[in-house]
Formats: sequence, C-alpha cells, structure tokens
Amino acid sequence: PGTFIVLIPIVIGIVMVVHGVQNIMYGMEIRRRNGSGWWLGLLFAAVTILIGLFLIFRAWKAIEVSMVFIGIVLIYDGVSNLFLNGRTGFHTGREDDIIDID
Repeated sequence: PGTFIVLIPIVIGIVMVVHGVQNIMYGMEIRRRNGSGWWLGLLFAAVTILIGLFLIFRAWKAIEVSMVFIGIVLIYDGVSNLFLNGRTGFHTGREDDIIDID
C-alpha cells in the first residue's frame, strides 16, 4: 500500500509540470500578441512547475501534509489555467456551429 500511496502525488506532480510547461507557452503567446499581464502568466507557470517538482521529489512530505495540500494545488492549477486560457483567447470554436432560425 505504501508504494501505491506515494504514486499519487508523483503522478499529480507530473501533471503539474506538464501544465506548467503549457502555461509557459500560453504566457509567451500572450506576450507575442502584445497582451497585458503576460508576466503574470509566466509567474503562474513557474509556481506550477515548482509545486509539481515538490510533489515529485518530496512525495512523502506531501503525503504528510495530507491530501488537502494536493486539493489546494489542483484548485490553484485550475484557476491559473482559466486565467491563461482566458487571456490567450483560445476557445472551442463552437460558435460557428450555431444556427440562427428566425
């Protein structure tokens, strides 16, 4: 059971690092479009990567702090992704599928 339990924060840490790298790309896209707040996106990315690395390399410590910490980290990750996705203007494109019938 101990091996499986330690895998949980490691897997979440890997996901956080991947999201952090994606956030860097979003931040650079904001900067390329001359958008404001691009540096905040890079700050989010750096914090996300650092949290992910903490979860990967200090998994037992993360378990000691408990799953509450991981829940807070996931909420932070979601909020930062919402911010960055909103700033880059990416959308699903479903607006083109709307049929207006009068």
